[in-house]
Amino acid sequence: MRDFVVKNKSLFEQVARAHIYENKNRDKKFSQLNYKNILNDMIEFLNGYIEYKEKDTQKYTGKVVGTAKAFYDSMFDKSNTKYRKKIYLAEMKDSYTDFLQGTKDLQKLMEDNIDRANRDPEFRILMTMTNNQYRKLSKVCRDDMQIYLWLSTADTIYKYDIQPKLRADFVDDNTPVIHPVKINADDINKYGESGPDDE
Repeated sequence: MRDFVVKNKSLFEQVARAHIYENKNRDKKFSQLNYKNILNDMIEFLNGYIEYKEKDTQKYTGKVVGTAKAFYDSMFDKSNTKYRKKIYLAEMKDSYTDFLQGTKDLQKLMEDNIDRANRDPEFRILMTMTNNQYRKLSKVCRDDMQIYLWLSTADTIYKYDIQPKLRADFVDDNTPVIHPVKINADDINKYGESGPDDE
């Protein structure tokens, strides 16, 4: 986790310095993973397991790994509104701040429980699954930051360019990266060009 932040330090710094003035994307809404909810729930899940083991019950014997897999898979399900949010371009910086804070908190929790993982094979599997989930999440975050820089510099001389594959992912809402929020004809008739407010 720490390696990801270090390796992408320059990208985080570019995002922090980015300014949005008059921009054609300024008033558009986008759909993005809710990093704060995801990382908070990953932390809560690990803490829940620790509390469960400290109670020394066998209530969830044989079920933890399957439950963790289903839980982590649900985070990238586009129909799960808890883990996606609709935001404006100017609000995206906060998402990356949330990601960094969540990374710090999750890293501390995992480091504090290394001894527990060495004693408890089931918890070690859970820690591995959590680390793998973080890797998936961090890749999306890196892609999102590049898309953010691309969108925020659209009307500037110094445009930030992204790879064609990432442009394709941007318009494909089956991928977990940022997408433009689609406004259908009914929304325009009901709400006007701006579309409905966040749900």
